[in-house]
Amino acid sequence: GGTYHMLALDSDGRVYAWGYNRSGQLGDGTTVDSNVPVAVYTQGALEGERIIAIAAGWDHSLALSADGAVYAWGRNGSGQLGDGTTLGSNVPVAVRADGALSGKFVTAISAGGYHSLALTSEGTVYAWGLNNDGALGDGGSTSSSLPVRVYSEGEMSGAFITAVSGGGWYSLALSSGGVVYAWGNGQWLGRRWAGNSAVPIVVREALEGRTITAIAAGRVHALVLDSEGAVHGWGRNDNGGLCNRSLYATYVPVTVVRAGELAGTTISRIFAGAEFSYAVSSDRRLYAWGLNRFGQ
Repeated sequence: GGTYHMLALDSDGRVYAWGYNRSGQLGDGTTVDSNVPVAVYTQGALEGERIIAIAAGWDHSLALSADGAVYAWGRNGSGQLGDGTTLGSNVPVAVRADGALSGKFVTAISAGGYHSLALTSEGTVYAWGLNNDGALGDGGSTSSSLPVRVYSEGEMSGAFITAVSGGGWYSLALSSGGVVYAWGNGQWLGRRWAGNSAVPIVVREALEGRTITAIAAGRVHALVLDSEGAVHGWGRNDNGGLCNRSLYATYVPVTVVRAGELAGTTISRIFAGAEFSYAVSSDRRLYAWGLNRFGQ
């Protein structure tokens, strides 16, 4: 789910979308909103491609094909489509793979607010789009309409990344060793306030000694799941998105309270939206907490 649009992927590798479409984020060749699913345009860039993963940003969309190529559509004012331009598109365009992504096989994608992330089979991360707060992680603050490699020296040196997640103005990555890295706006880096970081840093506090198995970057809060099925989070908490019996923001991870309906559960999957959260338990029950103004 994006801010005001949704994506769905079927078993045949086709993508559908519905909701707000003023930026072309539905990818059907129009800018007309739709309250029922429409098929994403499969001619042009997507012709003959089988899609295996999808991701929705605030008002742009991403798709990953079975052959490791990335496609995008929707708003592009910050270069979040990755096609070398800042022109929006209401049909899929190919993310440029002749530069930093040349010869790379992409295995996972994630869409942040106005930036995009791609993970390759080599365990390296690439990003494009808005970079004012360092969300691209390349060491600078210049936005890019082409993929750039996330800085892999420093605290992330030697790490093999297995998952990525884009938040509002920040990004997360998870290593094969269960370590979480963050970069971008300092409010969502999982450390006591130390300013923005344009390169990945380890989320240490309160996660020491834990093996993290999943990450989820929301608009203004972040969640991680540990190997014991417990969820931890940090960031804004005005509406209880961190579920820690508080409504105060926290810069460092706190543990989601496993009381009430969550008592005794083991969580297996997590999702973070705009100030609300979802968790799926090992027995396939769905739980939610946080902002509920629209029934989310």
